[in-house]
Amino acid sequence: MIKEIKNIFNSIGFITLGIITFILFLEMKFFADNLKSTLVHILIISMVIALYILYKAFNKKKNQIANKYYKSISIPLYSKIYIVCIAIYIQTLISSKFSSDTANQRLNEKHDEGLSMDTILTSGSLTAPIIEEIIFRGVLFITILSASSYFKNKTKNPNDKLGLISFFIFSSLLFGFVHVAKGNDIENIWGYLVSGIILSLVFVFTRDIKLVIAIHMIGNTCSILGRQDYENIVYLIGFMMIIYIFVYTVWLLYKKENVISNYGDYLEYKFKKYKARKKLKT
Repeated sequence: MIKEIKNIFNSIGFITLGIITFILFLEMKFFADNLKSTLVHILIISMVIALYILYKAFNKKKNQIANKYYKSISIPLYSKIYIVCIAIYIQTLISSKFSSDTANQRLNEKHDEGLSMDTILTSGSLTAPIIEEIIFRGVLFITILSASSYFKNKTKNPNDKLGLISFFIFSSLLFGFVHVAKGNDIENIWGYLVSGIILSLVFVFTRDIKLVIAIHMIGNTCSILGRQDYENIVYLIGFMMIIYIFVYTVWLLYKKENVISNYGDYLEYKFKKYKARKKLKT
């Protein structure tokens, strides 16, 4: 009974720490946005990264969730690039079905007025992707899995399905809601919800925060360049991604054919070996 109460209080403690960290990082992002300084943005990014590393180390030391959830899955670099390209392509394709004239977009345009291009890019292409992904994918992931670990330990299941599903739902919804809450623009949540779903899905399957930061970063950069009349660069980036997707897909299909062919040869060899052994026995 005492052990049960201790486990419950431990879970509550980790949830409380996660919520405090979540709010702190979000406030630090808003603080950087309000000051509109490139140097401040870089300092805030550095502070958030340092605090996140400490937050992860503390949670890992307490062993509340399995160590495997702190490590990204090993994926070759060219496969990571493919995942990033596919995610951005799907995100763009689905988001284009919804209105881009949102309150958040108008607030961003107003925020950019009178700022230099380097400050705009630092704010939108570095600060927002890095801090938001640390918040919505990093901190929230650890917090929700810490909350669900109590139930996982009771079932003695090595895979925290409840935690992973809960994280996917909450991170996607919260990401969408936060982007429309400031402008009271809930009817235009769908485009941001799509982004949240794709980013959360990629993180669940790879556990690589650098991947989701890259997806978020490229998406935001293209949006900024489009607003600043650099559509040609956006088209070039899109074209390069499509070429990479095409080449990698062709290579995957070729590799798959080789694998199937090799497996077929292996089965033929096993069948002949079986027949030879049967013949020797008779």
